[in-house]
Amino acid sequence: MKPLYFFAAMALAAACNTPTAEEQSNVSDTPVVESSLPTAPLIQMQCFMQALNNDTTWVTLTAIGDTITGTMKWQPFAKDGAIGSLRGLKAINGEMHLEYDYIIEGQKQTETKIMKIENDSLFIKHGALVDADNNGHLKYKDEAAAQYTEILPKSICK
Repeated sequence: MKPLYFFAAMALAAACNTPTAEEQSNVSDTPVVESSLPTAPLIQMQCFMQALNNDTTWVTLTAIGDTITGTMKWQPFAKDGAIGSLRGLKAINGEMHLEYDYIIEGQKQTETKIMKIENDSLFIKHGALVDADNNGHLKYKDEAAAQYTEILPKSICK
């Protein structure tokens, strides 16, 4: 009698593991993907600071994908400085094309800034600026003639 119970138990177990016709029709050869959620873009924050002849410049940049935000503070010795925000995009060549909204001597102003990061330093492009549209927004007079003349070493973010 024991062999009969054993075979019955085996048949019942096999029946429980056999997929139904509906389950078999839902099976495909497509591999199962672990997660179909999009990955979040990498957030990277970097800080730079230069003190030269008692003048100090601080820049903090945060990159989320190709979008750049940050702050810039320029404090010359014994004079009013400028402090404001940076925002823009990183180009394929690594240059960051930014708008610098800042306050200087109590006045709000905007200025185009081009920067790039190489070898743990921030390079800032300088050149003649003009307010071509007479709206308080300064742009490079000739972007191609502007040069990377200001270099800020990487510093610890505080």
